[in-house]
Amino acid sequence: MSRPIQDLARRRILAGLDEVVAQCAAQAGLFERRDGAAPLLVTDEVARWVQNLSLALSRYAEGEYEEAAALADI
Repeated sequence: MSRPIQDLARRRILAGLDEVVAQCAAQAGLFERRDGAAPLLVTDEVARWVQNLSLALSRYAEGEYEEAAALADI
């Protein structure tokens, strides 16, 4: 497989992980302040991102870079 798609997959996975961490940090901040949104510590959208990124990491490890890039495009 070509190196550019491998690099794209890696960049998308890392960007997706950054976004998940940012969302979880924001939601943890709400929880600490006892905000009304606190019960939604992990939203459905963030849970979907985590699932897709997990699959993307598996595909990347298997050398399936195009599929990994597609899954990590959150």
